[in-house]
Amino acid sequence: MRRRLKARKVIPLGILAVCLFMIYKIIWLDAHIERERAVICVEGTDELEGKIKKENCIVISDCRNKLTDYNSEKQTLLYINNQDELVEKNLWTGETKILDIEGNIRKLQYGPGKDKITYVREEDANIGDIYTYNLDDGVEKRITDGFPSRWLNTYAWKDESTLFTMNRNRHGERYDDALFVWREGGEKEQINDTSSIWSIASGEDENKIYGIIQGCRFNGITIEFKYKLIEIDLKNNAVKELTDIDSEDNFLLECIDDKYLIYVEQERYKRKSKVYCYYIETGEKKCIFKTNKEIVGVFVK
Repeated sequence: MRRRLKARKVIPLGILAVCLFMIYKIIWLDAHIERERAVICVEGTDELEGKIKKENCIVISDCRNKLTDYNSEKQTLLYINNQDELVEKNLWTGETKILDIEGNIRKLQYGPGKDKITYVREEDANIGDIYTYNLDDGVEKRITDGFPSRWLNTYAWKDESTLFTMNRNRHGERYDDALFVWREGGEKEQINDTSSIWSIASGEDENKIYGIIQGCRFNGITIEFKYKLIEIDLKNNAVKELTDIDSEDNFLLECIDDKYLIYVEQERYKRKSKVYCYYIETGEKKCIFKTNKEIVGVFVK
C-alpha cells in the first residue's frame, strides 16, 4: 500500500518537472540562445517559384545586425560585425574589407548610385539622421539634417534624389512616426496611413513602395499585435493591404524585380524561421524555406 502511494507521488512530481523544464526551454532558453545569422542567395528569380535549397542558405558567422545588403555587381555583402565594424565581404572569395567610418552606425545599405552606401548614425533611442558615404573618395554627406529616422529597415532609395524615410520624433515618453518622401533640397511629403510601419522596400516601379505595418487589438485579456504586408500607391497616396504576416521578431522585407516580396515569419520564443514569397501579380504567397537560423537577407546573385 505504501509503495503505491509513493509511486502516485513520484509520477505527478515527474510530470511537474518535465512541464517546468519545457516552460524554461520555451520561455527563457530559446529566447536567450543566440542563433546563427544567415542570408539566402539564389542564382535567379526562377528559384523563388519553388523551394529554396539548403546550400543557398549562407551563414554569416560574425554578423551582429539583423539587416544586410547585397551588391550583385560586386558580389559583396554589407553588414555590421560582432566588433561593431562595418564590413564589405565577398561571399564567394571570402575577401573582406573593413570600412573606416566613425560613429554609432546602423542600417547599412548600398546606394544611391554605384559608388555610395547609406546608413543611419544613431544619436538617441535607436534614431538618427541618414548619411551617405562615397566609397571612392571617403566623403560623407548628411541627408536628413534634423529629421531623425529609426535605424530599423525604414528607409529606401527610389532614385539618387528621392528617399523614403520613416521620421521618428520623441515627445517625452511617446514617439510619433510618419513615412515621408524626402527629395533633394529638403522637400518633404508625408504618406497617409503609415504611422505604424516597421519596414519598407522599394522596387523599380516609381509609383509603388511596399511595407510591413503593425496593428493591434484587445482580445479581452491582453493587447495582440498583428502585422500586414502593404502596398503604397505613391501616385494616389493610398495604402492597400496585401496579406497578414505572423511574425514578432523579424521584419525583413525585400522587393525583387517588382514581382516578388520576400518576408520572414518568426515568432518570439520559437526558433524556426519561415521565409515566404508573396507573388505581386497573383496575390498568392508560399513558404519557400524553413530554418533554425535567423535570416538577415535574401538576394539574387
